[in-house]
Amino acid sequence: MVTISGAHALIHATELAYAALLLRIEAEFGTDLLLLGVLANVGGFAFGLAALPSGFLVDRLGSVRVLQLTLAGSSVAALLVALSPSEIVLGVTLALLGLTTGLYHPAGFALLARTKRRTRNVGLHGVIGNLGVAIAPVLLSGIALASDWRVAYVTLSALAVVGLLYALRLPRGGALSMGPGLGSPEAGVADVGAGEVGDGVAGPEPAGAGRATTESVPKTASGRRRLARLWWIPLAVVYLANVIQGFVYRGSVTFIPTHIEEQITGSLLGVSGTGLAGALTTVALLGGALGWYVGGILADRLPRYPLVMATWMATVPMLLAISASDGGLLIVMTFIFVVTNFAMAPALVTLIADYSPPGRMGSSFGMMFFLSFGLGSFAATLAGFTADEWGVDAVFLVLAAVNGGGALLSASVFFLTRASHRQPGAHAVLP
Repeated sequence: MVTISGAHALIHATELAYAALLLRIEAEFGTDLLLLGVLANVGGFAFGLAALPSGFLVDRLGSVRVLQLTLAGSSVAALLVALSPSEIVLGVTLALLGLTTGLYHPAGFALLARTKRRTRNVGLHGVIGNLGVAIAPVLLSGIALASDWRVAYVTLSALAVVGLLYALRLPRGGALSMGPGLGSPEAGVADVGAGEVGDGVAGPEPAGAGRATTESVPKTASGRRRLARLWWIPLAVVYLANVIQGFVYRGSVTFIPTHIEEQITGSLLGVSGTGLAGALTTVALLGGALGWYVGGILADRLPRYPLVMATWMATVPMLLAISASDGGLLIVMTFIFVVTNFAMAPALVTLIADYSPPGRMGSSFGMMFFLSFGLGSFAATLAGFTADEWGVDAVFLVLAAVNGGGALLSASVFFLTRASHRQPGAHAVLP
């Protein structure tokens, strides 16, 4: 699991590299923020789009093979990004990088969904992934300051090769040990290939997982048939939550580094400008790791969808505060926003595992990450347009409006359809 989680960190560091290097790329090509936002949209959409074929491949080839393909492809693509001579070529290579790195999530999460303490393990896996998100700004901006933004992508390419060498040692079948600190020794996970994904999740669910009572299931045959026809509705509710969460995630992480660099002035310990902004962005984004960890614990103990709604609504005032803040307060509010935003993620991932059709867990995760990262990528274009017209601080006002509206819509659908919810192996109410 060290290899899998390390790959997760690298994938997210690569995903955030463009945002961390945005101002350096702008300075070289002399383009405006709208075009740079469109390029981020292209890469982000490709990242999400790749989740669809990845889910299909996981169901047929197994997660380990897809993981190896991800690392090999992303190494080549990152090198091509580094060699891009123009904005057009950069857009093409960013799309290729998105397609290769985007293969990861259905493979990684399909593996984790079969562990005994899956919500906790998903949370810990997310912690390590978000360390990649947090480290990327300071590491890559530091490399760019010392040399060039292109060297930062060459570094990512080399790290992907190292990851591939470790991934080639993974077994393609049997159990993968969770390893010390990543779950109990018995919490193994089988590689998932054809005929395995979605057939069941190892181990019992924790007591607080929000299981429905037997009274929730209709006692008549006609009632059960009606629920069988409506099994997809609760899954669609969770997908809707993923679309909005992905939209806000993409829009915020694309412009948080730029917003911090514009708003933070002066120096700290002799560091100023881009270096200081990169370091402070890393501090703020470290909240993602804490959010995944806390979210994993809470999702094991509380009803999951209400937990999602509570954390979702809590992010709205934080986005408003980010827009209006500067200096140290901006770092604090960004940190709290990132913690809260990622705290809903373990519950969302586990709900997808709960309500996937039998034998289609990989495909269900593929759809989830396409909706989250693919459709969410359009936030980069909207954010780029907003930043060009009204300034970077206005980006977070727009994201707050989208987040609040999406949460209210999802809550409405939730209350209208909770009677049709499907538990693993049975139809019941939403937890």
